[in-house]
Amino acid sequence: MIKASQALEFYHDKHPGDRYTPVDVNLKQFMNIIDKAGYYIHMNFKAENLETKAEKIFFAELLLPYDPRINCDTVTACDIIGPEALGGLRHVYTPNDILFVGDTMDTKNCYACFDDVKHPQGNKIYQAGHMGHFIYD
Repeated sequence: MIKASQALEFYHDKHPGDRYTPVDVNLKQFMNIIDKAGYYIHMNFKAENLETKAEKIFFAELLLPYDPRINCDTVTACDIIGPEALGGLRHVYTPNDILFVGDTMDTKNCYACFDDVKHPQGNKIYQAGHMGHFIYD
């Protein structure tokens, strides 16, 4: 819940009139990623709106850089996701049972997470996971 609370602080800075508190973090919707900038976390969690009591599902990305002078996570993304959210594409195969691997950046999909971790649609919303599988396996 600590990481979800950190992520919500980031969200609240961008949406000051919209306040949430974390309710649930499902570990099936949590992925650690090693990328060129450092150690990333992609996660989904439920949070309750403090005013309306409505629950929403969030996506968050946190980064722990390789820089030894930085010893805490930095939230790089946090937003509400809906039914249009995309699952991670780790271990997605082509019809010929070949691992789908790319050597270019795909800013619309995450190849580091499994399908359980849902991601927002759009370009450059989150930083890690946009390269083909060979980097994350």
